[in-house]
Amino acid sequence: MTREAKTRVSLAVRVSLLAASLGVAPLVPASEPSLTDRFAAAIERGDLAAVKAIVEEGNSPDSALDYGDEPVTPLYRAAGQGRLDIVKYLIEKGADVNFRGREWGHTPLSEAAGRGFDDVVDALLKAGADPKIKDRNGYTPFAIAALGGQVDAAEALLKYSDVNGADNYGNTLVMAATTTGQTEAIRWLVGKGADVNKVSQLEYGGRTALISAAEVGAVESARVLLELGANPHLKMKDGSTALSHALASSMKNDELIEIIKGALAKPPPTKAKAPPKP
Repeated sequence: MTREAKTRVSLAVRVSLLAASLGVAPLVPASEPSLTDRFAAAIERGDLAAVKAIVEEGNSPDSALDYGDEPVTPLYRAAGQGRLDIVKYLIEKGADVNFRGREWGHTPLSEAAGRGFDDVVDALLKAGADPKIKDRNGYTPFAIAALGGQVDAAEALLKYSDVNGADNYGNTLVMAATTTGQTEAIRWLVGKGADVNKVSQLEYGGRTALISAAEVGAVESARVLLELGANPHLKMKDGSTALSHALASSMKNDELIEIIKGALAKPPPTKAKAPPKP
């Protein structure tokens, strides 16, 4: 060992001993950022040049990146952050446009749709992303966009989608929007052809969106549904009605009960009405 090397070792030993005597951890050289950290930081910054450099080093465009409790791909992260240039580059390099996250089953397309990045949605569709892939709850990218109020993204996905489709639990999109009080989503979906009186969940006796509103005491949702032609006279195969559900609900709402009673005093609607065009 050279004298210089011995000096460095001796200095390192003295530093470690001093640190130990003071009760503090010795300083160690900072480690190089991991591939995950480099890729994630470049995407976060929207730094296309940095992403290119990482891929050109020989790293896969589908390298696994840590994201919460699950590994995802760079394309998944870039799509969810609206990084269009990076999305296009990764697609060009062969990234998997239909990658599915392990936890929720989301894809790059559903990530972009749910956050309203309609330009990214368009790029992914052109690259062959499948708009019919459902997540763990049974929601397609269209459903995620529509229920999230991302109208432009939902419009781009509408031609691939069923506005009367249901999730894994039998809830139609109008039912889902009803229980969460998303009245604008209700109007938009009905305007696009959703049946406000569609009966679902037949295995439980049958449910409509108005019954869903009655069960959770969603007053404003019920008002909008009735305005759009929801029929309070409908009787399910188990004999229940919107009123019987409202009366039996653990979330019983007196105002909602009176609204339904008022609607029952009128003749049944003949056809659901689409909301007026703006």
